[in-house]
Amino acid sequence: MISSGRLRFLATLLLIAPTIPSGGSTLDDPKLREGYEAILAEYDSAMKRYMAEAAKAKDEADYEARAKPLYPDSRAYANRFVDLAAANPGDPASRDALLWVLGTMRTDRRENPALARAIDLLIGSHADDLQAARATLSLSDRQSPQLDRLCAAMDAGARSREVKGTACLALGRHLLMKSEVVAFLAGEASPFRLPFEEADPSGKPTTKLGKPVFEAAYEAHLRSLDPVALANEAERSFERVMAEYANVPNAPKARRPTLGEEARASLDELRNLAVGRPAPEIEGPGLDGAPLKLSDYRGKVVLLVFWGSWCGPCLDQAPHERELAARHKDRPFAILGVDCEEDKEKGIEAASREGMTWPHFFDAGIGEGPICARYHVQGFPTVFVIDAKGVIRSKHLVGSLLDKVVEGLLQEAEAANQ
Repeated sequence: MISSGRLRFLATLLLIAPTIPSGGSTLDDPKLREGYEAILAEYDSAMKRYMAEAAKAKDEADYEARAKPLYPDSRAYANRFVDLAAANPGDPASRDALLWVLGTMRTDRRENPALARAIDLLIGSHADDLQAARATLSLSDRQSPQLDRLCAAMDAGARSREVKGTACLALGRHLLMKSEVVAFLAGEASPFRLPFEEADPSGKPTTKLGKPVFEAAYEAHLRSLDPVALANEAERSFERVMAEYANVPNAPKARRPTLGEEARASLDELRNLAVGRPAPEIEGPGLDGAPLKLSDYRGKVVLLVFWGSWCGPCLDQAPHERELAARHKDRPFAILGVDCEEDKEKGIEAASREGMTWPHFFDAGIGEGPICARYHVQGFPTVFVIDAKGVIRSKHLVGSLLDKVVEGLLQEAEAANQ
């Protein structure tokens, strides 16, 4: 059978597949709608064949031979969708095709002409479309030149109240995340994985020599920005949502029912969960039933990891976490997990199986528990690094970047104790 890591990756693909809504308006051009659905059906069929063969693979070599050649070329499909939409960009079927491109290409770190074309067409014809605004919000945490343009243009082009509020919130989220990236590039330890970084199967970033001009230029642009100014702009966007669009309904199935509640949560994240702020207290039962309290670990550098047994990438990080725990076992260092799921027994079994021997809070519910809510966790795994004084020093680190920051904070703590 194929490796557990590969299966976890495939399962995660299904969990994070684009959920951008489809149209179906009676105003559709029937031929455009038919063309859109035909391309979509072809892509879905190709993806199902790939997934079926990948699940049958006995090992990595078998996967390479059997399944990998069947993986559908997303860029080729994106070009077909954009060509279809370009014939009549204002049609609802064209909008759906463009939103497919946004949702599918959202993780592409390379220069992507199809994505750039899709954004231009979407901005030009659907800047006041609610589905387009909600798609922008769903992508707003990511950083790229294309998404910079999308978020700014949707906010500028929206007219109706519901769309304007959603676009304003999306712009605020985008600016907040950009401030985190820029702070890291300026030398602070608070990075999201940058769009031009690669990652090996374990999730560790790897350095690629000779960055393409596209990626190097965007990095230079980010380095020229002021993280404080970006955070201030984000704060103004959230305050505007609170003042003008607070009662506008959020997307169906969103965690919070109104845009005002989303903006309030984002303001709390900005003001109380930023790097340099004291980590909010956590107190509650552990997986073993014993009481746990974050502040009891004051004096140690703490890796606070939000995870779940259902989360493939979370479990794939367990070997690296075990390595950190072993490497620093005689130093002022601790790992604390926050297990987020419905069934406590599944968390206990996964922690035992993966050798995650450190303490874990149990936060009942997949992302819906009180600890996740207090820390505004929206994806898994989420990692906070807290220094010996109880202050948040980094967020969302992985691999060698995480190792570097932990080592620096340990040296800082050990120097203070001499």
